[in-house]
Amino acid sequence: MSGDPVFGTGTTLVIYPLPTLTETGESSVRLKDIFGFRHTVLGALGVFCYLGAEVGIVSFLIRYAKSEQLPGLSEQKAALFITLFMALVLLGRLAGAWLLQRVNSARLLTLCAAGAGLLVSIAMLTTGYVSLYALSCVGLFTSVMYPILFTLSIHQLGAYTKTGSSLLIMSIVGGALIPPIMGLISDTLSIRLAFTVPVLCYSYILYYGLRGT
Repeated sequence: MSGDPVFGTGTTLVIYPLPTLTETGESSVRLKDIFGFRHTVLGALGVFCYLGAEVGIVSFLIRYAKSEQLPGLSEQKAALFITLFMALVLLGRLAGAWLLQRVNSARLLTLCAAGAGLLVSIAMLTTGYVSLYALSCVGLFTSVMYPILFTLSIHQLGAYTKTGSSLLIMSIVGGALIPPIMGLISDTLSIRLAFTVPVLCYSYILYYGLRGT
């Protein structure tokens, strides 16, 4: 039997040469140099707030649902609100891919931050399922925050792009630091008041969308 033993009969193997990668001179850039770019530093804080708020809301959704003491709402059923949150994140990212081709990035970030902050505020001021659905719908508005924050933060960095990106990656530590703060507020005051932390986070992102870029 004739033919290529790997690719099958009649298959032609084509090899394309890859371009040679060269250094752009960025190796001499130090991390501290990036702090001279205001929009990048403020954007890194925005990433810190974004991830901390999102992780905090998801982490405390079941606990908050249980505190409402709704009849028939078990932990398993309360977990469905997290599923709804993540489903809306997926929906928002799909819609965001279309919106970002038509809407200014900073303006969309501003609208998303305002929407997320408003929903968390509604959740704090209401009770029952209205409050839980309000928290779940936050996922729709947070869905496109990270790519927008990242893009705006590294805008026109030139040779500093790689270093600026490193700073933004390190900023995801907010997802590990903000939830414990919410837990402390929940234990000492109330779980409802713990959600003031995400409100403050989204307020900062709102500021970044308006002035920080």
